[in-house]
Amino acid sequence: MKTNRTNIINIPLEFKIACLVQCFDERAVLQTFIDHISFYTELSKDYSKGYREATDALSEYILPNSRGQPSKAFAKSRELCSQCILGILKIGFQKGNFKKKQNKSQPLIKTLFKAMEKVYSTDKLYLDEDRVIYLNEDFQLLCELHNHYPSEYLEYFMSKIDLADHTTCAGLNKVTMNSSMAFFAMLMNGSIDANVHNPTKPATPLEIEFIDKIQQFHAKVFIIRSFAKRKSAYHQFFLEYYNQTNKPNN
Repeated sequence: MKTNRTNIINIPLEFKIACLVQCFDERAVLQTFIDHISFYTELSKDYSKGYREATDALSEYILPNSRGQPSKAFAKSRELCSQCILGILKIGFQKGNFKKKQNKSQPLIKTLFKAMEKVYSTDKLYLDEDRVIYLNEDFQLLCELHNHYPSEYLEYFMSKIDLADHTTCAGLNKVTMNSSMAFFAMLMNGSIDANVHNPTKPATPLEIEFIDKIQQFHAKVFIIRSFAKRKSAYHQFFLEYYNQTNKPNN
């Protein structure tokens, strides 16, 4: 079947670099992000690792990019939509752990999903002709409720991933992390249970050399106290590795 080109999303260079340096599979990172989007979390104050960061990343895009109009997807079911959302809000105020309350909210979320008429959302998107990511009900609901295309959310998420910035912040003990980068950092340190690494394969000579060089580079930039200069140095270092890796003979 021919790919619908309108469902292909653009992957920013910085996201590609971050995934390459961390040996992450781009598709797996995006799928894991999508799988941690929670409609219940959007409406509650409960915290659950990964779910809060992923869902807040969407909120950070939604707030300044509001279309200022009611959702067309619920034009014929506004009363039902209001009842379901009120029901989820009530669950959020009840006692109990996150997982228990999230599960309790699922029937209401499924009712909402069945009632909506898709305007912006879709079941899947393409990174290219071969790599597909699948969008869950929670993600699609947030697309329709706020009148945004899935690609808008995902391209925003990827645009906030900046490994040079994150590495510089860590080295200078600065905290300027957004929710998207916070989620990616959790994947980096393994605090989210997810299989996002590239399929196991023997390390190439270039990868082995990079591991040695990055340790030396950390020591080299230690004397640079300017945030902008250190970030620029890391960016150039990562970019050079990315360009080397993507040469035709590699």
